[in-house]
Amino acid sequence: MKKKFYWRSYVSISLLLSFLVIAVSGVILYIAPPGRVARWISWMLMGFNREQWEDLHTLFSYLFILFGILHLFLFNWNLFFSYLRSRITKKLNRRREILWACLTFALIAVFTLAKLPPVYSIMDFGNKVSAGWADRRGAPPVPHAEEMTIDEISTELLGTESAAVVGKLRELGYIVEAGSQRLDSVAASNNVAPSDLFNSLTGYFKVQFEIKGRNY
Repeated sequence: MKKKFYWRSYVSISLLLSFLVIAVSGVILYIAPPGRVARWISWMLMGFNREQWEDLHTLFSYLFILFGILHLFLFNWNLFFSYLRSRITKKLNRRREILWACLTFALIAVFTLAKLPPVYSIMDFGNKVSAGWADRRGAPPVPHAEEMTIDEISTELLGTESAAVVGKLRELGYIVEAGSQRLDSVAASNNVAPSDLFNSLTGYFKVQFEIKGRNY
């Protein structure tokens, strides 16, 4: 005999799991380095990079909304509506509590958007933790440096010929096919971060920080 599938249990468990993923990914993104730094140092936590954590957080947020709607309207609407109808009169009598609740949320929104303490201190703490990754591991010399080719890095950042940079990387034990490869591609094929590759070159070539003719 085929066992019955309980949709109520499925929706409830899915709702709980979605909430857990949202909670965990939200905390991780709160302390994660900024995107440019995360890509530069190949930042990962629990086997996922920042972009993957963002994808998980977004998709499971939508799933949480979906399963929340299903949980309410398919299985608990009558119970919820009866409870709401029986309580609404009593709740409306508590005008002071309603006023203070609305005022609290309004103040939090205003203080957050205006970046005022003490509310914004929570965001400020997360920003400081995120910025700390760049202090510990180093930030890219220019935005999206990991997307530049070895040729571009050689001429625009290191002020030398591409052949010299490719030769030095090979001398250091890295596998490089050609100067036309992007830095992140070379880094991935060698199982290192783009920052590791670039930093290994700074001891041999002087970094030129004045970049001209590029749009970032």
